[in-house]
Order: sequence, then structure tokens, then C-alpha cells
Amino acid sequence: MNSCSFPGMRRRFSSPKSQSPCDSVCVADAEPGNRRTYPGAPDIAIDSVSSETAAHLQNKIDLYLEHGRTAVWVFYSRPPRILMHGASGLATKLHGNQILDDADVLPGFSAPISAIFGGL
Repeated sequence: MNSCSFPGMRRRFSSPKSQSPCDSVCVADAEPGNRRTYPGAPDIAIDSVSSETAAHLQNKIDLYLEHGRTAVWVFYSRPPRILMHGASGLATKLHGNQILDDADVLPGFSAPISAIFGGL
């Protein structure tokens, strides 16, 4: 299994409401020689909350999960926290020194939330 990160890579969804996360991780192999597009959504969509409305953000999360993604990680800077949305529809809130990890989605990765947000 190869793991790769494609910041800003455009996804090809079958929906006209296509969205691109801030970053993404695909655990399966990408199309050979093509680093600009990838069919479908990433295995993990990583997004950060900025000025978008809660409804718009939830629509994006739903779209990623509806297109077969295993997880959506949403980063909030104020206060620093991460919501991990799973394919089951459940979300887990992490903050402080709690550990971000999901062995089912990204085996071997783990990091404390406080380290991810550094000096924020």
C-alpha cells in the first residue's frame, strides 16, 4: 500500500457539486503519471475552517463521505481542535494533548493535537 499527499489536487466526482479539500491523503495508488487529478475523493479529506458557513462546511463533509471517503479531518484554529468525521457518520473531537490517529485509515500515523497547531 502506498501513501501519498496531494495538496490542492482536484478530484473528479460524478457530482456537479465537486469540492476540493485543503489537503488530502490517498492510501491507494494514484493514476500512474497523473498528479493533477485523481478519480473520486481522497481516502482522507483534510480541511480547515475559515470564513465558510457551518452549512457549507457540513455539505462538503457530506459530499466527501458520500463519494466513498473513509474519513474527513476538519481543523479549527480558534480554539485549536480537530473533528474527525468517519464513514459511519460519527465525529470525534480532539484537542490539547489528545492524539490524532486513525489506524484504519492511516496506519502508523499519530501526532498530538498541540504539536499540530504549534504556537497557535
